Amino acid sequence: TFTACRRNGKPIQLRIDGTRIMWEPSCYGGDGTELRKSICFAVPDEVRQTIQAMEESLSGNVSSCIKEDALKTKISMDKARFFDVTHNRIEEPKVLRGWTANVMVTIRGRWETRTMTGLCLETTDVQLLEEASEPKCPFRE
Repeated sequence: TFTACRRNGKPIQLRIDGTRIMWEPSCYGGDGTELRKSICFAVPDEVRQTIQAMEESLSGNVSSCIKEDALKTKISMDKARFFDVTHNRIEEPKVLRGWTANVMVTIRGRWETRTMTGLCLETTDVQLLEEASEPKCPFRE
């Protein structure tokens, strides 16, 4: 089941500034054509604490969306909006992994099955700030 989460009649939104997109958005067991995928961001302590406090209010066996220093959310690739560093709307880049970005995450609500429960988080907006640099050659002195 799904229960919507609202504050003052509006969805709860988190703004995460200067985060790094840890991996390319993907779908477990997918074939690459999926529009709804998982995306992970490196998160600061304050965001981690906010999410963990919300998860503590859940009952049962909680599936956390925080794994070590990563926040896992969903992203609908056909609905998410992408912006450049000067706030102009842009097309989704071919590669997202490694980008530094500002992101807006909506806490849509709580999902629950017979055995688990958790928060439903959706990334709605991504402002791309800096592309990942190529790693240096480990063989160069």
